[in-house]
Amino acid sequence: MKKVSVLAAALILLTGCATVLDSEVQTIRVIATCNGKAVPAQCSLENDKGLWEMNAPGNVTVQKDSSSLRVQCQSPYFKGGKTQLNANINSFLVGNALIGGFVGVGVDAVTGKGFSYQSVVKVTYAECR
Repeated sequence: MKKVSVLAAALILLTGCATVLDSEVQTIRVIATCNGKAVPAQCSLENDKGLWEMNAPGNVTVQKDSSSLRVQCQSPYFKGGKTQLNANINSFLVGNALIGGFVGVGVDAVTGKGFSYQSVVKVTYAECR
C-alpha cells in the first residue's frame, strides 16, 4: 500500500511540469535581412495573447501560446513583408501527456507554457530599395 501511495504522490507532483518549470513568456531574436545583410526594420509580432513591437535586429519577449506568431516588418530598405512562426509543443507538455496529467496538460495549453516558438526568426527579402 505504501508503494501505491508513493507512486500516486509522484504522479501528482510530476503533472503540470510546464506549469511549474516553464515560463509563459519567451524571448525571440528578430533579424531582417536584405540580400543577405542585416538591415534595420520596425517589426510587430502578434499571436492570440498579444501584440509586441520592436526594432530589428533585436530581441523581443512575447507571451507563448498555441497559436502561430505572426511577424511583420517594415523598413526603408525593402517592401513590407510578413512571416509566421508555428507554435511547437515543448517537452514539458509531452511529459504531462505521457504521465497522464490531463489537468496539467490542460493548464499548460491554456497558459501557453506547453508551447514554444523558434528562438530566432530571419525576415528575409531578396529585393532591396
